[in-house]
Amino acid sequence: MQENKKNFLKAYQLAKADKTHINVIGIQQEKILHKTIKYYLSNDSIKHEIKIAKSASSFIYVDVLSNGMIYEVQTANFNKLREKLTFLLDKYPLTIVYPLAHNKTIYKIETLGTISSSRKSPKVGNIFDAFKELYKIKFCLKHPNLKIKILLIDVDEYREVILKKHIRSKGYLKLIQVPKDLFLEIDLNNQIDYQNILLELNLKKQFTSSDFAKSARITNQKARVALNILLYLGIIKKIGKIKNSFLYEKN
Repeated sequence: MQENKKNFLKAYQLAKADKTHINVIGIQQEKILHKTIKYYLSNDSIKHEIKIAKSASSFIYVDVLSNGMIYEVQTANFNKLREKLTFLLDKYPLTIVYPLAHNKTIYKIETLGTISSSRKSPKVGNIFDAFKELYKIKFCLKHPNLKIKILLIDVDEYREVILKKHIRSKGYLKLIQVPKDLFLEIDLNNQIDYQNILLELNLKKQFTSSDFAKSARITNQKARVALNILLYLGIIKKIGKIKNSFLYEKN
């Protein structure tokens, strides 16, 4: 893991040196996080943004093509990958790389472009934050050509303070996440990888979604989504109910 951390910091420096960015409040954007990960996957920029095929309506580009493997870096909205996955998976091995914020420091930017405050976010990201996105491509998770790589990354997040126009407004606009360090890299390539996630939770052989949520230190909603995926992949099975809760068992 130390070697991975070292390579990630090198990738960040390469991404900063790449001049194909747009400057936002003095911070190099392009999305610097996205570009850093591309350099982490391959430090040869010739292997980035490769035109690999033509669909019925347009050319298909991939983020990285290295050693015969396609890498798609997706920071959110996995539903946008559905069409590309449907087209590519039967022809190519493909890895989706999903960066998740682990520890986050938040910087607020006022309208004049000055940093008004900073604070450490109380939320710490973990592997189960990824399952919400995996659910959006659930239909292809069993495909033998698909692999998933989760990168837990410490980031600085810059937010512009904006006027709250309605009660649900957050009062800010997220400008950019700047990567600072790679905390952990997790591969989800087969059933053993998913089973290892369960092993780390020290669950009893039989458990409910509430047991799962408590052990994983996540909300009940996140637990239900994760269990849905694990059930679909055959990592667990339903064996009955306790009162109003389903009872699961590890396969």
